[in-house]
Amino acid sequence: MKKLFYYLRVITFIAYLIVMFLLIDKLYKPDIWSIIYFIFSFIYIIIMILTFLSKKEIFKRIISYNILNTGLYAYTFVIYYLIFDASNLEILANESYFHHNYLMLCILMITLSIFAILLNRESDLEKDNN
Repeated sequence: MKKLFYYLRVITFIAYLIVMFLLIDKLYKPDIWSIIYFIFSFIYIIIMILTFLSKKEIFKRIISYNILNTGLYAYTFVIYYLIFDASNLEILANESYFHHNYLMLCILMITLSIFAILLNRESDLEKDNN
């Protein structure tokens, strides 16, 4: 069961990378919130790639961590769908909606990045103690 959530996270992460690339093109009016969102997304992507490359067992064991990451990716897919499906006027009319979503996703990405760093450090401490 643990590996299922881990592999689901890996598959959705790949789709997330594609969606993030497509979202860059869909920004009609870049503002400070979208720029902050993409900066934090870039940092988050680097940290997640490092967690995959580390191949540490702790990232496979913690189901809640994998579910939260998968939820972040799913929510990003929803935002992309809303942007893709909407016209320019609808997006400009709902600008505060997207700002709030960008802020919420940034907070979640920061939290997950810090948690990943702490898990990595904990894994290293466990290895040193054994």
